[in-house]
Amino acid sequence: MPLLLLIYVIFLITLSGLKSSGIAVHWIHALELYLGGDKWAHFFLAVPLSLLGNLVAEAVIKVSPAKRIIIVLTVLTMALVMDELHQFFVVIRHFDWKDTLYGFGGVLTGVLLYVFVRRIKNTQKVSVVTGRQADVRVANTLAENQIRNGN
Repeated sequence: MPLLLLIYVIFLITLSGLKSSGIAVHWIHALELYLGGDKWAHFFLAVPLSLLGNLVAEAVIKVSPAKRIIIVLTVLTMALVMDELHQFFVVIRHFDWKDTLYGFGGVLTGVLLYVFVRRIKNTQKVSVVTGRQADVRVANTLAENQIRNGN
């Protein structure tokens, strides 16, 4: 998972760098149009970043889940703001708070997906354990009944 996150981060940095340098802009604009426009591109590209970031952080950062999510949320928000702020210094780009807000919405959506996936996974673990415990209880009850009945 960390390698996948690294590859995705490199992809996003490359997209931003290419757009800032005016290279492959037609391809980047096509991607943005495919994702619903510039603003929605910020949103949809931030969702997997957030989901992957939280999954990797789960394995690396040993704090409570709430603190870990806040750390990831803070780091990703700072990265979004820094990416947007660098556009002040690039002639062919422009700063837009809406880009940051859409990106932040994507980060929050990724966090919600992460929490949802974790809850489903934890619920399945509990169901398996509970199911096994029920099987053991049934087996014990059957054995006790057979002993009482002399079978």
